[in-house]
Amino acid sequence: MGVAGGRFLPTPAYSSIQPYCIEHRDSWVPIPELTVRVAGGLPIECSGPMQIIDFSPELGEAGIEIHLCGVTNPPYAELFPHHVEAYKRQFEGKA
Repeated sequence: MGVAGGRFLPTPAYSSIQPYCIEHRDSWVPIPELTVRVAGGLPIECSGPMQIIDFSPELGEAGIEIHLCGVTNPPYAELFPHHVEAYKRQFEGKA
């Protein structure tokens, strides 16, 4: 399925959309121009939506999460190999 989520560590550019993310955190409306990049700068392409859920006014910096749906490129297994291995292990010996 290529779904990933976790803590979001924003760059200074996030401040331009942060109010929108806070306002729409309970009923997300996608931002078509939004691009998520890996630390090296390459974009993460998704076939589904990307959502930033920002509860930082209540929880501080630790209260910002990102959810990516349908990660296609780079391949999900390349970005999150530990998730793929954990998924495979749950089926070992259940043939």
